[in-house]
Amino acid sequence: TDSTLTVEDHLGGMFHSAIARFHLAPSTVCTVKESGDKGYIRLSPVHLAWSAVGAHATLEPSKYHPKFGVDVDNACLSLSLESPSSRVQFSWA
Repeated sequence: TDSTLTVEDHLGGMFHSAIARFHLAPSTVCTVKESGDKGYIRLSPVHLAWSAVGAHATLEPSKYHPKFGVDVDNACLSLSLESPSSRVQFSWA
């Protein structure tokens, strides 16, 4: 629909592990439910809900580098793929 974005990953061949990473803007607030398959992202005035199938999510600290010598803290939504196919859906109102 016009209010969703779906990202699908399909891995071919053998793999030991795979991680899909979504680097977020520095002032973004992101939550991950304990189940690791859904949460929320807030970057005022935008509010998103996200859900994952075939992956387990964690929130990791990261850095944004807007120019040489400048590090700004941000977050990275990391999804460990649990199968060769996964899907993450972002939705907003």
